Amino acid sequence: MDLVTGAALDAFAARLTGVDGVEALWVGGSLATGDHVPGVSDLDLVALTSGPVDRASITAIHQDLDRGLASGLDLGCQYADRARLEDLAAEHPTWTHGEARGADRLAGHPGRARAARLRPPGTATG
Repeated sequence: MDLVTGAALDAFAARLTGVDGVEALWVGGSLATGDHVPGVSDLDLVALTSGPVDRASITAIHQDLDRGLASGLDLGCQYADRARLEDLAAEHPTWTHGEARGADRLAGHPGRARAARLRPPGTATG
């Protein structure tokens, strides 16, 4: 993983530790499979939650990172409620390509994502 992407993921994970209900951050897509191309690939993430999350807090985090450290990275994240994880028809709040989307189904089965525990700033994300 390149330094810019790593720094953006560390900052995102650190910011999510302050959001009530966010338990873990999973890295999916090309970053998890090892074929991520900086400047081409987007960042596909899933935040595991213990219930609904405060959408205003999530929006503020994404907007701040999209304007700064994660600018141009297309950092996207679905906020998946642990209680609804096995229901593949369940919809989860989603931030993608610079905007909040009401809710989407999980892009892929979360079991295929690489787990990356939320950690303090400056530590590895998985």
